[in-house]
Amino acid sequence: MSDLKAMPARMRRPAQRRAPRTALLNRFEQVAPHIVRAEMLPEEHGWSRRTADRILSLVSIRREAGVVAGNDAGAIVARAEAAIQAGDLPGAVAEVELLVYGPAEAAAGWLADAKARLAVDKSLSELTA
Repeated sequence: MSDLKAMPARMRRPAQRRAPRTALLNRFEQVAPHIVRAEMLPEEHGWSRRTADRILSLVSIRREAGVVAGNDAGAIVARAEAAIQAGDLPGAVAEVELLVYGPAEAAAGWLADAKARLAVDKSLSELTA
């Protein structure tokens, strides 16, 4: 913890709350089905959305990770997963930033943590350069 005290104030807060890189990568596996499912749910927040969410939670509809063409949530998640499997957090973040509406909301927490991690990594690399 003494290393944190030596850090500039602008880096201290993100470093204290940053998610470890491996935890971010593993957490994406848990978030991915919610992102894909969010695209299929009705926009209105009522019984039809809750019912559809329950039904869709029973099945897993995802493409295999890899280079998948398209701008739908499934394709974006597949490309982000491929980047994650390659250890490319910036690439995964770039893909997840392409999400819109419900899928973007479902990914917001993971994306914020990933961006904070990248900011800390950048600051640390600037300090050691």
